[in-house]
Amino acid sequence: MRKSFLLFLSVICVIAFSCSDSDDGDDTGDGILSSLTLTSDRSYFSADGVDAVVFTVKDNTGKDVSTQCVYKANDQELVDNTLSSATPGTYKVVATYKGIVSNTLDVIAMNENVKLKVASDKKSIVADGGDFACLYLVDEQGSRISGGEFYIDGKKLDSPYFGTTEAGMHRITAIWQGKEAEEALNLGAFKEGEFTARMLVESLTGTNCGYCTNTIKLLTEGDALARKDPRIVLIETHYEGQSPEMWQKYDERSREMEKAFIAYFGSTGTPSVYLDRNKDKFSVDDMGRDGLLSAIKSKAEVAIAIKNSLSEDKKQVELTAVIGSKKSFNGKVIAALVEDGMYLNHVSLGMIEWFHTMRDYMPSFEGEEAVAFEPGAPKEIKFQLNMGKADPVKSTLVVFVTNEQGLVENVQQVVVGTNVGY
Repeated sequence: MRKSFLLFLSVICVIAFSCSDSDDGDDTGDGILSSLTLTSDRSYFSADGVDAVVFTVKDNTGKDVSTQCVYKANDQELVDNTLSSATPGTYKVVATYKGIVSNTLDVIAMNENVKLKVASDKKSIVADGGDFACLYLVDEQGSRISGGEFYIDGKKLDSPYFGTTEAGMHRITAIWQGKEAEEALNLGAFKEGEFTARMLVESLTGTNCGYCTNTIKLLTEGDALARKDPRIVLIETHYEGQSPEMWQKYDERSREMEKAFIAYFGSTGTPSVYLDRNKDKFSVDDMGRDGLLSAIKSKAEVAIAIKNSLSEDKKQVELTAVIGSKKSFNGKVIAALVEDGMYLNHVSLGMIEWFHTMRDYMPSFEGEEAVAFEPGAPKEIKFQLNMGKADPVKSTLVVFVTNEQGLVENVQQVVVGTNVGY
């Protein structure tokens, strides 16, 4: 039966389970169901039609609901929490339970005699000791392969990240499971380089705010654009009086930061949207989508690299931000913790996901003492953020630098547990 089903699908082999209508409401035992976390027992498996990866889903209280979910891999519905395939490639898997959608998880089906090449998230880096490239391996289908040892000009790296103060071309090779990658990478390091300009968007909305509807639509579209061309960095928070459901999901620190938002900007209602910490409200009616995109600076004189690690108990994040500058100025560095995957029933839009929901700002909403920045001298700033009620799998770290006028010079973001250069 299993073999015939595999032949029928040609790609995916699954066994059936589905969500049951007899489940007891949406109360998880410790509050309202609000999020799901999808994980797997490994990130890749053999593309032989037999080997299978197993998925686990837990709700926001930690309850295992793996057998009660509907799974999809590359938009094809599965009928149990395992996946096998005879077709190599990356499979994007999501789980749904009672209308709540999990994070998206990538798993890779690999050929037995896979051919790998070295790749990087950047074509070149700035040779200032602050910027770095993230290195990885890809197979013939373009799937990213985790692990491996990387070598720069024959010298082994301690991690899959390459930064340097030595300008020039560098040859990068790699070994994966005892086998050398077939194709090396040549990556340039230059003393001078362009910094990518990004824009910080901070938004105060409400689930019962009818006036917020158009703003939410635009920012959701902006977030979708940002995922393809990450120059828009969105942080959303929700007014207590208009978002009782969201307020229940906030821990005390998040509630403090929401109040700090209102006090800092002097917000008098929702929606209140601000670009790069400019205290003049962004108006959807006046500016629209084109106005949002055109507000992004054409160039930047400040760049931000982020490295971070999650504690073993998954309660804290240690974050190191490296700030590079092309000018002399005094500025503040602020880190924020945000979370995707929170679903609420909006008064006009129905059940929607809030993107980049604010959880915390460190060291404070406005930052604390200013730091002196000089050209060609990257500065390292360390932060410790508590996860609170946030799910690490769905969380992102945002770091931005403000100048003497309190306006944002530049902003950078990265998923918790991963790193990014300028």
